[in-house]
Amino acid sequence: MNVNLENIPNKTKNIIRIISELAGNSGVKIYAVGGFVRDLILDVDNFDIDIVVEGDAIKLAEILARHFNATIKKYKQFGTAVISFDEGFKIDFATARKELYEYPGAMPDVQPSTIKDDLGRRDFTVNAMAISLNKEDFGSILDFFGGKKDLENKIIRVLHKLSFIDDPTRIFRAIRFEQRFGFKIDEKSQNLLKEAVKLDLIKKINGFRIQDEILLVLNENEPFKAIRRLSELNCLKYVNPKIIVTKKMEKGFLKMQNVFTTDALVLGEKFLKWISYFLVLTDDLNLNEIKKLCVELKFTIGIMEIIIFSKQKSQKAFSFLNSNIFLSNSRIYTKLHCFPNETLLFLISKAESSKVKNIIVNYLTVLSKIKPILTGSDLKTLGFLPGPVFKKILSSLLEAKLNGVLSTKEDELRYVSKFFIGKITK
Repeated sequence: MNVNLENIPNKTKNIIRIISELAGNSGVKIYAVGGFVRDLILDVDNFDIDIVVEGDAIKLAEILARHFNATIKKYKQFGTAVISFDEGFKIDFATARKELYEYPGAMPDVQPSTIKDDLGRRDFTVNAMAISLNKEDFGSILDFFGGKKDLENKIIRVLHKLSFIDDPTRIFRAIRFEQRFGFKIDEKSQNLLKEAVKLDLIKKINGFRIQDEILLVLNENEPFKAIRRLSELNCLKYVNPKIIVTKKMEKGFLKMQNVFTTDALVLGEKFLKWISYFLVLTDDLNLNEIKKLCVELKFTIGIMEIIIFSKQKSQKAFSFLNSNIFLSNSRIYTKLHCFPNETLLFLISKAESSKVKNIIVNYLTVLSKIKPILTGSDLKTLGFLPGPVFKKILSSLLEAKLNGVLSTKEDELRYVSKFFIGKITK
């Protein structure tokens, strides 16, 4: 049984062909595995390629990195490597291995092995297929566990009865894949999942791994489906027992989802979608509960600051934006420029009036982009010495520009001449 590799982009296809040739010259066998294979069969775009090597994956990756003049990161303790190309495209390489778990939730003991063993250690049958990239059977599918049949029947099935016990994070992944593809966890696997939940095995997972799974859920196109299913299967309490799925939460997720499909498209800057969804997920928690959750999930200081700041300041921002007083562009800028984009998108989703939504959208798309034309170099030319006066002048220019008083560089020069030259000591 073969799979059609012709539908992937030509550049990716050519890279795969070259990797196949170089691997053959090196005497090792290689296979594309996991999500790439699953999504190729489903005709879903997924060009994150994972390659398993029956042999030394790092040695092969080094050869390939030299050939492509690409960047390589090696993780010798795991027998893995990542090659990154200039365009942002990357390929993960791993030595074929089998895993032994000392106790539930533990990191596995890894030993080199065969492709069959490597596929057998994976989470679900639909993720346990491989495509041979070897010359003699290039493109053939290796399916030892019935993954293709389960894809056809839209089933998520674990490979063995200890799967959720060996790695309880698979509980989150089973639910995520089930909801992403509109599949169903098969009855036997769901019973095993429920037993693992009853045994409180999720408690054995450390905060970093729980964080990873929650971020993956919140990065889904329709994350509420998985959140609701986590709640139905009594798993959401392990994130935080006070997070309760309600109609209000569902409405919040759907509104946030709408923001990402409309308003967020106008943003030129990057933003972390999952943070905005996390703010929706935790909207009913108080500040102390959110702080505690951030610590438990091992968030970085930067992420914690965004989330806590959002909780502390969002309501005040709404009160300001809803006020009947005249809101000049400069006042709006001053109020909103301290908020990260993720928080502003969250505020758009919560806005009850079109007035507030339009103010925030206008800030993101117009006001936040406005800057004075004059620079510090220009101010030096005008005779000002670097120091606090620079900030004072540039802030004043920005305020005037936001309010439509200034347009051109000549306008700004006249403004500085009128209000600052001769009034501030050089």
